[in-house]
Amino acid sequence: MQAELPEARSYILSAAWYVPLRWFVAFDASEREMYTGPRGPSIRYRTRVRAAVRRVARAVRVLDDAGFDDSVLDDVRELERWLREFAGDGMLELDYHDVAQLFDGATLVVDQSAAEIGRSLDALERYDYEEAGLAYAEVAGRWAPAQALSYVN
Repeated sequence: MQAELPEARSYILSAAWYVPLRWFVAFDASEREMYTGPRGPSIRYRTRVRAAVRRVARAVRVLDDAGFDDSVLDDVRELERWLREFAGDGMLELDYHDVAQLFDGATLVVDQSAAEIGRSLDALERYDYEEAGLAYAEVAGRWAPAQALSYVN
């Protein structure tokens, strides 16, 4: 297929077992939606592409200003490049789908990953590295068991 349509590309980013934390920078906490799918409760975020691009570009600036190295920045920059290929009025969705099953119901209900990533970036922007670290540790700690599954399999 790629040989026939070299310009063709996937419009879906996916990760097995967990949501990469950098993906949350594209969303505001208010865009979080809990829903019940075929396998139980789950979470999704939806936003316009233009808003996601603006947020991801801000994250790149904040992380760069805070002195993060390219090993961190390159993944966020790549997300920004990927998003810029889409029309600004398009929709972007991040859906936990089956990954939600890795969390017990109470953990899922209180999961505020986009808000915590946002708090961390806000704190970095104020050069409050302690608060930034605490907010990031909160979300990273919640996702660590799910992320570890990718190394087991």
